[in-house]
Order: sequence, then structure tokens, then C-alpha cells
Amino acid sequence: MSANISGAGFTTFALGPYTLNFVPGDPDNTKTTLTAAPTSSLVADGSSAFTITLLVADAKGNKLTNLANVQLLSDGTNNSFTSVTPGGVVSSTGVTGTTDSNGNLIVTLASVTAQTANITAKIPNPIAGGTFIKSGL
Repeated sequence: MSANISGAGFTTFALGPYTLNFVPGDPDNTKTTLTAAPTSSLVADGSSAFTITLLVADAKGNKLTNLANVQLLSDGTNNSFTSVTPGGVVSSTGVTGTTDSNGNLIVTLASVTAQTANITAKIPNPIAGGTFIKSGL
């Protein structure tokens, strides 16, 4: 943004330019998605793994990129997580990481225990504060 002011008795000068930055809003339940592939069952052999993708977006579909402290968690036992998205910190219950340039946090999950593992995402709300929780896998 810039402005020029001139006229009789005025000195011409410019204000600006100013950089205006619009950022995404908080995560939205309908636009934020949590998916797993494959969609069929896998053998509990410790090496067959689901790829779990969390896409974080606001109500207008703007992707929340480089959002830190996002968690993908499981309630299962004897699970083995890996972080596909670089920089993720792996624990026995999940991965904590930062969304990539597309708003994704991607992990894999394998297990040696035959079970149903429920996946939950805990996502910081950058505007309102607090935590947004997405579950459904």
C-alpha cells in the first residue's frame, strides 16, 4: 500500500509501501481432514503400516502451514510410529510435529498387536488459543 500527497503548497512525498499479511484462521472441523491409507485392515506384523495424513485448514480452506506442536495420537498398544513429515518427534503414543508447506502432518503407524487403534489429532488454535481436537479414525 502506498500514497502520494501533492498539491499547491505541498511537498510531494510517498508513504509506504506497507506489507499487509493475511493469515489463516483457526482449524475448522469440516475443512481439516484426517485420513488413513490403505482403508482396509493390515496384518499386525510390526512392518505393515498405515499412512495417516492430517490436513489442517481453516473455515475458508486456507491451509495452516508450518503450524508447530500438532499431535497425532493413538490409544492402541505396541504401536510403532514414524514421522514422514520432517522434524516430527516420535513417542510410544504418537508423533508431535509441524505441518508442512501444504498444511499436512504425515505419519505411519504399524503394530504387533491385533487391535483397533483410534487416531486423534490435537491441533493448536493460533488465533483463539487452546487446542482443536479432530478424531474419527
